Amino acid sequence: MSTLHKTTSWVTILCTCLSISAWAEIRNFTFTGVITYVSDSRTLLDGSVTTNAPFEGFYIFDSPKSDSNADPTVGDYQYSTSTNGLIIKVGTYVFRTNPRNVNFLIEVVNRTKDDHYLLRSYNNVCSKPLYVQHMSWQLDDSTGTALASDALPITPPDLTRFTNSPFGLTIDGGSMGGMPYLIRGRVQAISEAPAVIPERPSITLGQAVVASWPSSLGYFYQIQSSQDNQTWTDIGEPILGDGTVLSAFFAQQTSQSFYRAVIKNF
Repeated sequence: MSTLHKTTSWVTILCTCLSISAWAEIRNFTFTGVITYVSDSRTLLDGSVTTNAPFEGFYIFDSPKSDSNADPTVGDYQYSTSTNGLIIKVGTYVFRTNPRNVNFLIEVVNRTKDDHYLLRSYNNVCSKPLYVQHMSWQLDDSTGTALASDALPITPPDLTRFTNSPFGLTIDGGSMGGMPYLIRGRVQAISEAPAVIPERPSITLGQAVVASWPSSLGYFYQIQSSQDNQTWTDIGEPILGDGTVLSAFFAQQTSQSFYRAVIKNF
């Protein structure tokens, strides 16, 4: 029988992940909403994403961050490290920024009669084999009173102050070179949550071997094996968590193998 590895403290790895710079503060904004429009002419989606379907997600970013735009009315805050990005769960899908190739932008526009708050994720992945071209969320205000400056907000935006946002959330993609699907939604609530990385989960083993573990939304999990409980080797590719119990199937290494699931990003 394979023995089950008992997880140890995640504090050391957590500290390493968060020590991107001496001044970095991780911000985690969680949000919920409903889908307002779905276009899927090639039936690329599985039918679980429909009008009025609920969605949830979060985005994580480092604060403070330098503005890369010289325009005094526009703040562009670009991120390229795996601690930052956007995650959205709708239907049976989890869409998220690719932690191996992060290109995530928060843009703040503050003009006399024109305010905008924009998230844009250019490189993305999905929990299912579905190409994701683009994810974004935009809030608009034609009165110019929603924002006080083009500085990066470190608190969630006040949704009631943005009066011109018919859709807000957009996810599009499809097969490479093919007609894309398009999903749009309205964010109805947003709040700040602690930037807590989940503990590394314990796994249970079947005969095959079948490894099962509880997952947290938006985090990648890598199954690893060891012969001595000291040196660990990856098995297969990382699996994107969706908040349910996940399973991975693979050949048993030896009768005395150890197995564990580790978080590969954030």
